[in-house]
This record gives sequence, C-alpha cells and structure tokens, in this order.
Amino acid sequence: QNGLRAFLFDSAHKLWVDQLDPSGLISAKLPWAEVRLAFVGWYRNAWQPSSLLGWMQASQPKKRRRLAVGEPGGVPLGQYTLQLVRSGFKSFSFEGFVYGSSAARVLGMIEAGSVPFGIVYSSQAKTSKRVKVIENFSNKEGPVATYWLATLKGSRSLNAKLSRSASTRLKKFLVGELMGEALSQKGLRPISRLRAVP
Repeated sequence: QNGLRAFLFDSAHKLWVDQLDPSGLISAKLPWAEVRLAFVGWYRNAWQPSSLLGWMQASQPKKRRRLAVGEPGGVPLGQYTLQLVRSGFKSFSFEGFVYGSSAARVLGMIEAGSVPFGIVYSSQAKTSKRVKVIENFSNKEGPVATYWLATLKGSRSLNAKLSRSASTRLKKFLVGELMGEALSQKGLRPISRLRAVP
C-alpha cells in the first residue's frame, strides 16, 4: 500500500491480507498452513498449573502469575489470544498480561524466564527447549491461526515477469507435499490446496 515492490504477501492474519483487496493489489489468495495456540510455562518454573484455567484460579503471587501474550492491536498472535480468552473463559481477567510486539518476542520473554507463562503458537512451543507445554487448545476450545498467501499485482517489466515466475514456483512449493511434511514436523497443519480463494 505504501509502494513497496513485492509479488507475494504472507500473513497469519487474514484481515491484513483482506485489507489489500480494496486497493486492487491482490490477484489471488489462498490459505496454506494452520496452527493452534498453546499455553506454556518456563521450563524451570517451580510451580506449573495443570491448565490455563488452573493458572486463572491459582492463589499464587502476582509475579508467578504473569502471562506473556501478543499485543492485540498489532500482532496476529495477540488477536487470536484475545479470541481464545473471550470465547472460552467468560470470567477471564486481563490482570498480569505482559504484551509482546511479536510472536517471537512473546516466546523470548518466556524462554528467558522474565515472564513465567504465556500463550504462543503450538509450533513455537514444539521447537523450543526452554518452555514446557501445559495445554494445547483444540479447534473447539480456541481459534486456529491460518497463514494466508496472496499473489500481488506487479508491473509489466521483464524483471517483474521473472519475479512473478519465481513467486509462482514459491507458492507451489509452500503448498506442496515436501513443505507439508516439513510443516507437520514443526507443529503446523498444511493446507494442500493450490487454488485461488475469492
């Protein structure tokens, strides 16, 4: 929207992809991977609740009950976390939330032990050796984060055509069988549909 030359745009938040539509920048879009949310704790915590509900109900000092989450206003993880707590925990209190400016920042705070608990993508939790998964949320319990890939309209120059060709090959690779296996190993669910989505 601000003039950056690109041919593909990938985001874990469909709203951000949809915002490019009114500008006429998207030629096609498709979902290519999904991941659930997980409630995790620092691996060296002296106290670990049995679930997010247990964390909410525990009579622990405030320092032990802080929760790292994504900033809802600018981080897709934060938006999904907000949906999770509002839909599944009606009496949820936002007291003790520590906001991160990215999903990586949220995980980093927990891995460093500066915040004892947090809500991250299950794929992050699976690949980290410094957090313990306390609860994985099912599709019924919380939202599923979906990664969307959009093909953007470019100029008609030779370089643009070559770049579009490369972006097409990348798009096929992302939704292909080989990438699907790699995603599964990292805790994501591949969506094997190479088609445009209106």
